[in-house]
Amino acid sequence: TVSFGLADWNKQNYKLPDSTRYGSGSASLPIYFRLERAVSDNISIAASLAYDVFHYNYSREGYTNGVLFYRPNTDKVTIISPGLQVFYHFNKLIPVRNLDVSVGLGFAANYLKHSNYPTSDTLSNVIKPDVTLTARLAARYYINKHASAFVDIGYDKMSLFSLGASFRFFDKHKQ
Repeated sequence: TVSFGLADWNKQNYKLPDSTRYGSGSASLPIYFRLERAVSDNISIAASLAYDVFHYNYSREGYTNGVLFYRPNTDKVTIISPGLQVFYHFNKLIPVRNLDVSVGLGFAANYLKHSNYPTSDTLSNVIKPDVTLTARLAARYYINKHASAFVDIGYDKMSLFSLGASFRFFDKHKQ
């Protein structure tokens, strides 16, 4: 599956210290890659990788000869988030032809890198690692037996929902 996230969680929750004036962030769409393998008729395991990058512009306070001024700065934020999820597919409970609805739980290891992150009195390159629990409700609508439109919604500390496409390389009935 390849999809693009909307409602960027990291950009929406970008925090600056009080000594800065809030600016604006560049446009960004997190991109998701997911490789999923069925382990039974209803359960699959997925390895995922999400990537996001955006720039956040802000101004820092400074004083020269007792005069307050604001110096513009830009922080480039890069997020790489590998993860592992388990999905339960509702194919037997929702018998709609060409529709695959699933719910997934798992975790993601988020690595946030700031190029110019402001702290109370300095700027620094910062890497902030954390582990996040993920929960996603996903749906695929198969256009043919190998390609489908994909949508999901939920929490993974990257985006609220994503849209994309899924491709099936192996038909479980021919193996």
